[in-house]
Amino acid sequence: MTHILKLSEDYIEPVLNREKTFEVRFNDRGFQKGDLIKFTAISRHGVPFMDERLESRVYEITYVHSGLGLKEGYVVLGIKEPTIKLKLTFAEPDSLTQDIESEDDLCQ
Repeated sequence: MTHILKLSEDYIEPVLNREKTFEVRFNDRGFQKGDLIKFTAISRHGVPFMDERLESRVYEITYVHSGLGLKEGYVVLGIKEPTIKLKLTFAEPDSLTQDIESEDDLCQ
């Protein structure tokens, strides 16, 4: 599930710079590990504004803490930008050699 959350301008730089890797939120959405967050920027006065750097990114919830040390109903969310996993496929060495050899034959 993807959650769209407001983020105060005071916290935009620390989130973008990976200095702030957590969020404290009221858990009215049933946050779960693996959920995604898209932030929208708001001013200190609660007025929305566009921050393309922030709004072009998605963050993954890596941990959800509730209970100990928190007011009832609140959670601390561990967040990070997800890493993209690429699957690379390589040709078999024999077929690669054959392709190169046949290409050489064409160039002669």
